[in-house]
Amino acid sequence: MPESRGNQIVPDLATRLGRLSDNGPTWTYHLKPNIKFEDGTTVTSKDVKYAIERTYAKDVLPNGPSYFKLLLKDPNYPGPYKDKTPDKMGLTSVDTPNSTTIVFHLQKPFADFDYVVAIPQTAPVPPAKDTGANYQLHPVSTGPYKFQSYQLDKQFTLVKNTFWNPATDPNRKQLASKFVFHLNVNADTIDNNLIHNFAQLDMAGTGVQAAARGQILTSPSLRNNADNALSGLLWFTYINTKVKPLDNVHCRRAIQYAADKVAYQTAYGGPVAGGDIASTVMPPSVIGYKKFDLYEATTKPHGDVAKAKQELAACGQPNGFSTGFAFRTDRPKEKAMATAEQQALSRAGIKVTLQGYPSGKYFHQLRRRAQLRAPA
Repeated sequence: MPESRGNQIVPDLATRLGRLSDNGPTWTYHLKPNIKFEDGTTVTSKDVKYAIERTYAKDVLPNGPSYFKLLLKDPNYPGPYKDKTPDKMGLTSVDTPNSTTIVFHLQKPFADFDYVVAIPQTAPVPPAKDTGANYQLHPVSTGPYKFQSYQLDKQFTLVKNTFWNPATDPNRKQLASKFVFHLNVNADTIDNNLIHNFAQLDMAGTGVQAAARGQILTSPSLRNNADNALSGLLWFTYINTKVKPLDNVHCRRAIQYAADKVAYQTAYGGPVAGGDIASTVMPPSVIGYKKFDLYEATTKPHGDVAKAKQELAACGQPNGFSTGFAFRTDRPKEKAMATAEQQALSRAGIKVTLQGYPSGKYFHQLRRRAQLRAPA
């Protein structure tokens, strides 16, 4: 309902950010009146609640975040497809006292809940139009554009939504008459299409490939039309603290010191395309950033094997240990990064088994099986 804009969060479907009550665990939002779906029907608070209920149905919709299930009071709600209540609105931690009010009851206070409801999982879904896993083929729009067609994994086309009212949506514009998105296109083909104006936008937007980068850096005309702006994007690797031996902080520190940050950066394109080496989780573009370097990421970017071995001794694994590293097989940079860190960690005696999964099954198949995991 709210949405993130730059470093701020602003209302979107909601009239304002959430109101807290009960000393924190209750959040109330009011929807703007007369927001329309693409078929002309009016959006209600129940449509938002239903969208949130769908996030609980991991048997039908296995991918995506689980924030609501973790934060709201009834984590055992089975989802709307198994809901036995007559209207399929049995999620008791979300109330809809009227058509424009929605109230969330959390297990305990959570100050950043506005950011949770800003994710796309709160985009309203009319229950009568829900087709389960096939809803992705035509989600019902409330924004300036709607689906005209969708060929799964190949292409989709968006056209203007005639029921969208710009007066209710100052955050967006309705300029182009049509957008055509081509899916699963080779990365070098995307770059070539952009350079020759066959395409106008790379939706992933994580930088051009090596071949295109070489063209751009050696061509004054292409370089003048290129940008390498600082963003809030951070490439990082999750360390699963719930599995042994990584439940021991010293084993985790051993990985931090053994990792080769330059190799990591190189896998994502080097200093130009891969970005600067980070020493903090918070990027410099985020309000509140403070510079520090706890694990010598910038002063010893190739790692410190001696310190890694000290930490291994401290965690009771002086000869190293074995662990797994999950990555997405259809992301070449991610695979290159995982391979590079496999080699880097081996210098300290940490043996890494690479575990590749396709993107569509990555989070569902992982669960808690992987000790190390490539970025989301």
